[in-house]
Order: sequence, then structure tokens, then C-alpha cells
Amino acid sequence: MAPLWMLLVGRAAVRRHWYLILATGLLWSLLGILVVIDSLDGALHVPDRWFGLILLAEGVSSLAVGVSALGAARRLRLFKGVLLSIMAVLIMMATRHSTFLLAMIFGIAFTVDGVVRITIASLLKFTGWRISVALGALSVAFGLFHLQPWPTWYAGTVGYCIGMFLILNGANLALVGLRTRRLGAEEAGPPAPAAEPGSLTVYVWTPTGQATTPPASG
Repeated sequence: MAPLWMLLVGRAAVRRHWYLILATGLLWSLLGILVVIDSLDGALHVPDRWFGLILLAEGVSSLAVGVSALGAARRLRLFKGVLLSIMAVLIMMATRHSTFLLAMIFGIAFTVDGVVRITIASLLKFTGWRISVALGALSVAFGLFHLQPWPTWYAGTVGYCIGMFLILNGANLALVGLRTRRLGAEEAGPPAPAAEPGSLTVYVWTPTGQATTPPASG
């Protein structure tokens, strides 16, 4: 997301307004928390069918793109389109059986997504990997919460999913804002010494440390 903004408005502008990205992410997450709380009684102020229509439009769009795609992209697009269309129909049906099926689908999806997040972050240990592990654990907990009936007996499934989607995406957006700030601070370090006119400066990056495996004798 941040690289796309940098291309559209420029890297300097994105770095200067990192706090807006952070604030938007926090507000997005807060909105998700409010939606989850609102759904604890099994109902949403906004009718579920509107979210179903949005999901159906996304599913049809994915199917249309998948028809013209090739190879693995085609299969993934078609699978995504079919899955989103089925979920949209279940949302608009709004019956006891449809909400139960939605709870199972979303619960499994959130659980698998969380396990994948935790596994990748634990193996790669990239910058901020502990935060990714925490978000993965939150996704797993929410998936398990979906799979059990309390407190609305699956009537609040749609609201929970919308709220959790907003929470996770808002948290990711806030992390993008923090990374953008750090990126700007790193690039704003001490300036490199000016080179003489007509000279060429070559920078060489080499790994540190030493190999533990002795070279094979020829």
C-alpha cells in the first residue's frame, strides 16, 4: 500500500504525512471495534444485504477477470470469485442455516490466516515480526470465536466479520504509517560527502560474519 502511494503522490509527500496514515489506520480499527460491539446483540444498524451486494459485486468482478487470466492466476481468480459469490448469497439469504455456514467459513478462514501469519513471522523474523505474530494470534482467536455459537448463536456473524476486517486492515495501515516514518528517518541521516566533479563513487555492500562450513578441497 505504501509503495503505491509513493508512486502516486511521491515518496517525500508520503513521508511528510506518515501521521495521517497512522491516524487513518487507528480510526479504521476503532470503527471495527465499534462494529463488533454493535453486533454482540446479533444485529447491525446497516442491513446485512448491503454488504452482501458489495461482496457479490466483488465476486462477479473476480470471475470476469479470472476468465481472461492464464495459469495459476486464472484458477485463483475463479476460486475467489466463486467463494465470494457463495458468501454473498448466504449473507443476503439471512437465514439460520446461512449464518451458520458463514460462521464456519469465516472461522476457518480467520484461523488459517492467523496460523500462516504466525508461522511466516516466526520463521523469517523480519522487522516488526512480533507485531505480526500478535495480529496472527488475534486472527486465530477471532476465528475460534466464530466457530462457537456464543453469544448470538451465529446471528452476528456478518457484523463480526466486517468489524474484524476493519480491525486487521486498520492495524496493518497503522503499521505502514510507522514504517514510513522510520523509513524517512533513516533516509534523512547524515549526508554523504560531496564527490569531486567528474569523479565516480562506487558503493559495495558485502555480507558480514564468516562462513561456518569449510570450503571443499578440490
